[in-house]
Amino acid sequence: MDLATIDRELKDYLRRAPFPTREVSFGEALKFDGEMRAAPVTAASVQAYLGDMLLHLDRAEEAEGYLRRALALDPSLPMAQSSFGMLLVKQQKIGEAVEILRRVAAADELNYLTQYYYAYALSRQGMRDEGTVLGYPAEMAASMRAALERTRRLAPRFIEAYRLEAFLYLALDEHLDEAEAMLKEALLMSPERQDIMLILAQLHLRRLEFAAARTDLQPILQRAADQKLREQAQELLADIKYTEEQNTPTSAPPNEGNAAVAAAPSVKSGASSSEQAHAGGQRLARRFKGERVRGLLTQIECLKSGIAIHVRVGERTLRLYGEDLRHVFFVTYVPGLERAVTCGARTPQNLVVLTYRPNAVPRPGFDGDAVAIEFVPEDADIEF
Repeated sequence: MDLATIDRELKDYLRRAPFPTREVSFGEALKFDGEMRAAPVTAASVQAYLGDMLLHLDRAEEAEGYLRRALALDPSLPMAQSSFGMLLVKQQKIGEAVEILRRVAAADELNYLTQYYYAYALSRQGMRDEGTVLGYPAEMAASMRAALERTRRLAPRFIEAYRLEAFLYLALDEHLDEAEAMLKEALLMSPERQDIMLILAQLHLRRLEFAAARTDLQPILQRAADQKLREQAQELLADIKYTEEQNTPTSAPPNEGNAAVAAAPSVKSGASSSEQAHAGGQRLARRFKGERVRGLLTQIECLKSGIAIHVRVGERTLRLYGEDLRHVFFVTYVPGLERAVTCGARTPQNLVVLTYRPNAVPRPGFDGDAVAIEFVPEDADIEF
């Protein structure tokens, strides 16, 4: 059967099909005609629309040509600028993208997408090559939060803004109650969003709410169509098991009810945390398995693959490997150190108890694998 025959028979079928109809009478005439406006579409707008469409279809190379032509015709066209900024994000030219999107967001404050695109570009600026996040500087975090709050105010049902702002708080290890409320509100609007369920599971793991985290993961493990998302859920489930095991002290002194320990969580868009505990005057018992030493934490070094934790013990500096900050336990017994741990030199340097083990695989230049860093006061009575 040729195409012309198929077309003819389909039209004939549609003409004969008894589609149900319903007549509705309104009390007064609808006034939508008076609210409609017509405006000519400029050549620059046509190029921008086509480029934006191609960008959303992941045809970035073709999109670039259209967007560049749009900007050549009208350099100030907001849609062309914002789409070009997102193209630069896809091309990993994050610095250029942030600068363009910052200007667009400032000039077009009533456009929720320009606000979101700016926040999204900033979030990518804080990520490492493999997509993990080790925290955001305070100024960058404030800009992200302001842009995302404007986005939600302008478009209350735009779910991506809820997701990204909750992720920001998880990365910063702050406002976690607010982050949880945002994620749950997003799931009420779109219950099938399994990527949001995954972030909620990460948040529950951060709080050591293991049962809740497992419950969050079940729909993903059972029904996820996205293979990558299912793999992330499986990795997080393994992290939950590991954290739950490690959170059980090797010895439990009778007076330790006011201390809490947690693993830095496994956030794949990625996040670090400084978990909290308070000594309360009692002896600080051994909580992790491995070699234990006291020294000064001088630096956490971000590597292309993993991190290096530098602890000076006497005249020697130990260099310990970590897959990332999510797989090292951070506990503080010092008020004022209850903040996210990020890479960089420690100023001031911190007195810590380091727990480490021999490297699981040979790693030249490392003294072992870091298990835990405990921030302790000068007069702490520590069990070695």
